[in-house]
Amino acid sequence: MYIIIILISLVTIFLSFTLLFFHRHKIRNVLFLSFSLIFLSIIVIVRTSIFFVNPEWLVALVFYNFSPIFYLTGPFLYLHIRSYLTHNYRLKKIDLVHFVPAFLNLINISPYLFTSFSQKIEVARLIQENIFAIQSIKTNVIFSFPILNLFRPIIILGYAFYCVYLLIYYYRNEIKCNPPKFQLSKIYLRWLIYLCAIIIFITGTSVSAGYNLTFGSNQLDLKVFGLFQSAFLISIPVSLILTPQVLYGILIPYRLKEKRKSTDKISPPSQIIEELSDKIHEIMKNNKPFLSSDFSIDQLVTLLDVPKYKVYECLKDTMKIKFTDLRSYYRVEHSKKLLVDLSKKNITIEAIGLESGFPTRSSFYRAFKLETGTTPKEFVSENLIIKGNYSVKNK
Repeated sequence: MYIIIILISLVTIFLSFTLLFFHRHKIRNVLFLSFSLIFLSIIVIVRTSIFFVNPEWLVALVFYNFSPIFYLTGPFLYLHIRSYLTHNYRLKKIDLVHFVPAFLNLINISPYLFTSFSQKIEVARLIQENIFAIQSIKTNVIFSFPILNLFRPIIILGYAFYCVYLLIYYYRNEIKCNPPKFQLSKIYLRWLIYLCAIIIFITGTSVSAGYNLTFGSNQLDLKVFGLFQSAFLISIPVSLILTPQVLYGILIPYRLKEKRKSTDKISPPSQIIEELSDKIHEIMKNNKPFLSSDFSIDQLVTLLDVPKYKVYECLKDTMKIKFTDLRSYYRVEHSKKLLVDLSKKNITIEAIGLESGFPTRSSFYRAFKLETGTTPKEFVSENLIIKGNYSVKNK
């Protein structure tokens, strides 16, 4: 049984790392969500390794060594939800307060961290024989084990309840706003509430298990708590697979449906989206990211430092253009300047296309013809004639 539980936790960790690796540049706040899930899974692995009959080396490896991250699950969940609601993933100086409990715990368990592995094996053997022997292990510097055993899940529980409050608060306020202020994704919002509920249940049972471990004497009860925690943890990787909007970072915004008469005018785009449109043009003109042949919308999202769905919304609703067409437009405009630049007269037309960001000659000719109505060669000929006429007139 314990092998299945550990495998499920490892799957969750794998999915979290997948989410982190592929979308850390597209959606920056996914960093907080991924680590929150990783920490939660490690907690279950640690508890499973201790409560069930497992190899002594595994118990020695996980016991106490990972306890500081117990205090990081709640803060990282909160930071993710806050960044999702405010679209600001940057940490503030005051946010360092969230990491104080983990740091204090690291100091508290420092004697155990620096003990030899053979001594840790002895501790593991003692725990395997009687789980309640944990209370007699003297490895803490600041806080005793009974206090820590109850304090850790209570902290996570507090963060989870506060996160639920934030989600409900922002959701209710959004309904009242016209137009919606935050444009939250309903699917993602519900998934976050579900995740908080799972964490509340798991940490709630951890509080009960901690109380039983401190004041009880029944090892069977502890195993039952561990099974309940693991059973509910299964739903997290399953929910990630069933909701690709979460797994792949496709945070689809929603709009509140309003009843309008046919004569009503559509509300103009929000000021934020209009400003984003100006920022897109500014980046394309000044930074010229389109000169790179592999320039993609994900790179544009990184440069803009805004959620990806807002870029999609701006391109579709405000700028009325596809990203590929926008990229081609700026590449063609850049190539037009190079084609009539006399200092570039010894460079081939194909080289100018590559220098403008087009990956191939055919893509350059196709986009140029579509944008200007002429081929690059015809464009050069026409402009050279015009320049010659001007030079004659000037003479």
